[in-house]
Amino acid sequence: MAHIFTGDRIKRLRLRQQWTQEMLSDEMENQIKYHPDMYRLEKGLLMPTGESLDGVLKILGTDNGEIICPMLDDQPMHVYTMRYILLQALENGDLTKALDMYYKMVALKGFDSPVNQQFLMSQQARIWELQGRPVQEIKQLVMEAIYLTYKDFDPDNLLIPILLFEEFELLHTLSRLEAAMDNNHHAINLSNALYNAINNAPIGYRDKRQKLVPVLLTRAFFQEKIGDYTELIKTCDEGLDISVHYYAGRCAPNFVQYKAVALSELNRMSEALPFFKQAYMGYSLLHDRFNANNVIDIAHKYGLTFELHGVDKLNLHEVPFQIYARRTPPACKTFGDLIRALRKEAGLTKKALCNGIISEANMSRFESNQIPGHMDYIKPMLERLGCEHNLYCNFYLNKNDYDNKYLRDYLKGLIIKRKFDEAEELLIKLKNKKKCQKRANLQFIKSSELFIFIGKKGIANPEIPALILETLKITCPHFSEDNIESLLLTLDELNLISYLASYYGSNGNEKRAVNIYEKIIVNLDTRYQDEDAKIRIYPAQLSRLATCLSRLKENKKALLVLNKAIQTDLSHRRILWLPEMLSTKAYVENEMGISKNCLSYYNMSYYGFGMFAPRFDRHEKIIKKLIESIVESSKA
Repeated sequence: MAHIFTGDRIKRLRLRQQWTQEMLSDEMENQIKYHPDMYRLEKGLLMPTGESLDGVLKILGTDNGEIICPMLDDQPMHVYTMRYILLQALENGDLTKALDMYYKMVALKGFDSPVNQQFLMSQQARIWELQGRPVQEIKQLVMEAIYLTYKDFDPDNLLIPILLFEEFELLHTLSRLEAAMDNNHHAINLSNALYNAINNAPIGYRDKRQKLVPVLLTRAFFQEKIGDYTELIKTCDEGLDISVHYYAGRCAPNFVQYKAVALSELNRMSEALPFFKQAYMGYSLLHDRFNANNVIDIAHKYGLTFELHGVDKLNLHEVPFQIYARRTPPACKTFGDLIRALRKEAGLTKKALCNGIISEANMSRFESNQIPGHMDYIKPMLERLGCEHNLYCNFYLNKNDYDNKYLRDYLKGLIIKRKFDEAEELLIKLKNKKKCQKRANLQFIKSSELFIFIGKKGIANPEIPALILETLKITCPHFSEDNIESLLLTLDELNLISYLASYYGSNGNEKRAVNIYEKIIVNLDTRYQDEDAKIRIYPAQLSRLATCLSRLKENKKALLVLNKAIQTDLSHRRILWLPEMLSTKAYVENEMGISKNCLSYYNMSYYGFGMFAPRFDRHEKIIKKLIESIVESSKA
């Protein structure tokens, strides 16, 4: 679910009805006794009360449930699980699973609000696309769905539309339908309007980036159809950058393939060739033989060929897509009720859960709904309970919470891109915020400083263990390496512990590193029921564990761990860490005397790292030297 800011959403509803703040305030004075200052409410300087929020929304023609949740209206938590399974099935093209879940949601009682009906109609349109129903029929359904919440929608006048609810996905579907009817320029206009709407939407920085990837991929398809190759290259560069840094590398081979085609059409053959090869190896990393072979055919059309390094001979079986496992959430209406129910389900005391995050007194007040929820403590507590916080916390009433989330996501992006000077400037701003000077927020600041330090000095620097422990003990004062499996740990805390293991592994203490990695994996396996939270760091821990095991010559165990990591990422179409895993597998098999496929694995790894440049430039150079060494050895 996307993170939204309620004040901004109220502003968008008001603007869509072409009301000024004064007009809305005047209307409120006529209808309700108390009304908030509209400017302060929309800017997030004022927390709306239940009465004032209900009054504002009633005048704007919607209700509290619709404004709070961007997808569904006032439904118990298990309905969000159903929604998630339906969306995952559609993303994977699993029509049988999608239809099963769609009909279950249609049968739900109390699901007849405009927002809920719009959601169902949007998914019905996607199902009809998969079924190959007539395009005009699907288009009519899409337009009806949009008009449920956007009565003044005009598909021919969309400079920067104000979109809410399921309207983003509906506009995306509409653009695809226009292209299917060969209205390609109109399809691109719709796609550009959607791109602008997402960038202008009141959602978090990371959420925006992830929403943009499928839109950019669709736009690339349209641009190829009309032959706008210069713009296609720009779209591919942006899509690839976002995919690598915010989307686990998903769709990366697609963008690389489109870029190769664009360069070929512009007669820049020498530039196109390596991108064709990267696309081929990228699809091969995902065990997608069909698209890998299609890349070869497309390259041949332009008179281009490239060496396959035996990858075409590998036994790359397709791995079925798996929907992330998720716990069945309790039926709760407030965050306080939800945390209390999950805590009791886990058999935890208030003190055990909130230690280092919030005072026990405030924890009691929060669980009894006496104080509002803030992401400062909701997110880490949900993670300690093994939950993916984005599935439960999809809105902010507090502008500061929203702004902090946006800045934190942006800061993480800068660090990943190794833009350390910009990151340090932003850190100064965050450190001056009062809320960032204690508990989990302070830990985030210290962690960011640590990651910048590691980026500049390297993971083997002797100062690192002390810095990690200092940062970790802000929220986990009783941490020790002996009790990692049993501790209630957030993903941020687990990530810090993983860096501690990396430090030991980089300084020749592989046994200590293995001990820590194994305990992290046990912790994740036993506590995290929401797999989409666990998956963020789980395969990487397996891969790093395998690397340390291989250095200790425990190659059989290393290979088992590696295969588990590779299968985990393949089953969820996560490509970003596969090049690293495959290079480690090549090394391990070579050490075991199973050298038949090693050169093929190294080449897949090399071109995979190349696809994700500049994030993995260093890895790409290391693998290139290994390949050259193996080739020279074989000649000798």
